[in-house]
Amino acid sequence: MTAIAGISQARLSVSLTSNTPHALIAGRTGSGKSHALTALVVSWARRFTPTEFQFVGIDFKGGATLGPLRGLPHHVETLTDLTTTNVLRAIAGLSAELRRREAEFVRQRVASIENASGVPRLAIVVDEVHEFLRQFPDAHDLLADIARRGRSLGVHLVLAVQHPSGVLRDAVLANIPVRICLAMNTLHDVIQVLGRATSLAPARGRCLVTLGDGLVHDVLVPSVDPAQLTELSGERVHPPPWQPALSTPVRRDGRTGFGLVDDVAHACYRVAHWQPSDGDIAVVGDRGSGRTETLRALVDGHSAIWVTSERELHRDARIIVIDDLDRMVDSMTPIEASAFLDAVRRLRHASPPVVVLVSSGHPLPRAFGPVRNIVTLRTSTLEAHRATGAPPETFDPFSAPGVGSWRGLRFVLYARTDSSDTASRP
Repeated sequence: MTAIAGISQARLSVSLTSNTPHALIAGRTGSGKSHALTALVVSWARRFTPTEFQFVGIDFKGGATLGPLRGLPHHVETLTDLTTTNVLRAIAGLSAELRRREAEFVRQRVASIENASGVPRLAIVVDEVHEFLRQFPDAHDLLADIARRGRSLGVHLVLAVQHPSGVLRDAVLANIPVRICLAMNTLHDVIQVLGRATSLAPARGRCLVTLGDGLVHDVLVPSVDPAQLTELSGERVHPPPWQPALSTPVRRDGRTGFGLVDDVAHACYRVAHWQPSDGDIAVVGDRGSGRTETLRALVDGHSAIWVTSERELHRDARIIVIDDLDRMVDSMTPIEASAFLDAVRRLRHASPPVVVLVSSGHPLPRAFGPVRNIVTLRTSTLEAHRATGAPPETFDPFSAPGVGSWRGLRFVLYARTDSSDTASRP
């Protein structure tokens, strides 16, 4: 691009470097922001291989702007306002990607992406950023973090907005050297976008660009020929830096534990572990939520006795399983129920204590005593979910059986097979 001296005929071109790590595209409705955004991504896709450059799209116009770019092998994932269930996962996953890159650079003993090996540049391309931030205000922190740390880590922001004032925080704007200004309502708006004085306003099909070098360039905004996209199309090379949500029980496939924990913050799945030495467990959830199967998975591989009455509590056992406690207690007289709960409490406090695993459709009765470990399965209300101590963000009244919350995180059981059911069960 050439600095203004009359009119430049250069086309829009921005390099991805540590000197020009992030770009802001601003313009009123119909000014051509979508064309500029698409042109930038296509130019990088032509310049870099999919192992050198990738992009994540966030398009809160229903995916209309970035939809044509999905066929590029550089495309990782596109989030839209039509599929917002994955947006929080993506925000956490992108934060985890920054940490992963920091650890990788330490391992390689390098300070920046320019000296790293095997680490692609990753652009976060956001159209209608004002709508994205309106629906997900916590994403402000992510954008500020990327704007600050992404320069050296090779994570780049490309943000399209009608006007950044009142939308983007100063912590974001201060770290975006590349400003691309299309037609605005007033010259004052143009100056605010560019962050420097100018006497020209962008003409139709053109934009004013500053690269943070003190110069303002007047350039053409190119249109992307669909044939270019066809020429560049191919299979995606890399999955997103966040895992898809676990929604149903999964195969064990040789893993230990009783299921998988969905650790969104670290973009990974972890094995859900429990051992008798961890103490008693309560499994709470509505009927049909998978309580019995959860008990089976927990005691898989351990010697356990399933009891249905006070008489069976006297058996010599290391682990006692009480399935459907509330139904069992409701079937007893008040005197029988009190005696049953007293017998359970004595066993739990014996020396050595007997480990008790119990399932219930409601929080355990006070007479049962506190239980440190609680598996929360599907409940019909948020209040019932929170009463178990589970965080509100794991509440899902439509989750499948065997999906719930364990130690503050969402988890799924291992799918039951005939060979895995080794617990003693009447």
